[in-house]
Amino acid sequence: MASIISQTREQIRGSVGRNLKAVYVTAASGAGTTSTFVDNTLEASDNYLNGRWAVFTSGTNDGLIRPISDYVGGTTTATVRGAVLTAATASGDTLEIWDRDVRPVDVHDAINRAIRAVPRKGAPDYSDETIHTAKGLNRYAIPSTAIGIRKVEFLSGQRGEDIESCEDAGDEQTVAGVTVVLDDEDCRQGSGSVRIATATIGATTVLASEVVSLDLSGYTHAEFWMKSSIATAADDLRLRLSSTANGATATEDLAVPALVANTWKRYRVALANPHLDTAIISVALYQKTDLADAYFWVDHVRAVVDNTGMWVPLSRNHWQVDSSGNEIDFVNRGAPDYHWLKLTGAKVPTVLDLDATSCDVDPEYIIAQATAFVIRATGDRLAGNREAAHTEADRWEAIAMRRAARMKTPQGMRWVG
Repeated sequence: MASIISQTREQIRGSVGRNLKAVYVTAASGAGTTSTFVDNTLEASDNYLNGRWAVFTSGTNDGLIRPISDYVGGTTTATVRGAVLTAATASGDTLEIWDRDVRPVDVHDAINRAIRAVPRKGAPDYSDETIHTAKGLNRYAIPSTAIGIRKVEFLSGQRGEDIESCEDAGDEQTVAGVTVVLDDEDCRQGSGSVRIATATIGATTVLASEVVSLDLSGYTHAEFWMKSSIATAADDLRLRLSSTANGATATEDLAVPALVANTWKRYRVALANPHLDTAIISVALYQKTDLADAYFWVDHVRAVVDNTGMWVPLSRNHWQVDSSGNEIDFVNRGAPDYHWLKLTGAKVPTVLDLDATSCDVDPEYIIAQATAFVIRATGDRLAGNREAAHTEADRWEAIAMRRAARMKTPQGMRWVG
C-alpha cells in the first residue's frame, strides 16, 4: 500500500466535515470580543448561523468549541454562548463553522471509535527499550501499549565504566537519621545492593555517599538500578556526581525518574555537562524532597556512551509471549543477563484527544469510518431520509473496509492479550 502520511485530529475532522458537507472553514476578518467573532465572508442575513457550532483552530482560543446563539448580518458578527472565550477573537483567527446537527464533539468521538476499530494488522509499529534484564529473572512485564511482539534484541558491547558497583555499603559519611547497609538478599546485579533507610530529616539532604575517583568526561549517560519502598515523583531523588567530598556540591545532579513502590527498575539519565566531570570523587544519593520514613535501594551505577552498542537479535526459540499475564517469558537458555532489551512489534493506535495530536494509523481509513459513524448517528430515525442516510453510511464503510484490506499484514507477530 502507499506510504501513510500522518494527519492531525484537526485535519481528519475537517475531512469528515467536508465528506458530510457540514463544515465551513474560514477566518475572522476583524477584532471581536470574548463572546463574538467577525467574518465578512459570511452572508448578510440575520440569525442564519444560530444553532451552529464554532471551532476555533488558531490563536489563543485554539481548540475551543462553542455554540453560536446569534448572528447579525449587517455587521457579520456572530455571538457564541457558554463559557467566555479565553481571549478576544482577533483578525486572522481561523475557525470552523459546523452545521447544527453535527456536533464537533460527536465527530471527535466518531474519530476515536474508528481508531479503536482498527484491525490488528493495521496497528502502528512499536519499539520499546525500557526492559533491562537481571540475573535469574526470566519473565518481564510487556509495556501496556504493546499488542504484539515481532522481534527481541539485546544491547551488546556498549562502551562504559562502572561508577559504583554497590558491592559494599556507601560509608563515606554518616548522616543522622539515615542507615546504610549492604543488602545481599535484594539486589539486581552482583552479590548485593546498597540499602538506605531514612527518617524525617528534611529536604535537600545527601542521604549517603561513597568515595570514587573517576574522569567521566568521555561519557554521555549514567545508568543505575533503583528501588523504593514508597512511590516517588520524578526528581524527588537525585543521583549526585560530585568533585567535592561527601557529595557536598553537585557537579552533576541527575534527576531520578518517578519510582513505583517496591519495584526494581534500571534507569538511564543523560549527563548534563560531561566535559566538567573530569574529577568525580564522590557519588551520592541526594534527597531533594523530604520523603520521610522510606527505604531506597541502589545497585550498579555505570557511565556509558550512548549509541556505542550493537543490538543483537535473540532467537525466537528463546522467548515467548504469555498473553494471560502480558509478560515476555524467556525459555530454554533464559534472558541474557544485565542487558537492555529492545522489543519491536505493534502497539495500540493513539487516541486523538487534542487537535494537534497526529494519527499513527491510515488516516483515510479513519476518515471514511468516522464519516459512516457520524452519518448513522445524525440520520433522522423518523423522517424519510433514514434509509438514504444508512445507504450512504454503508458506502463510506465499504470505502473504509477497502482501506483496511490494503493495510499491511505484520509477519512473525506474537500477539499480546
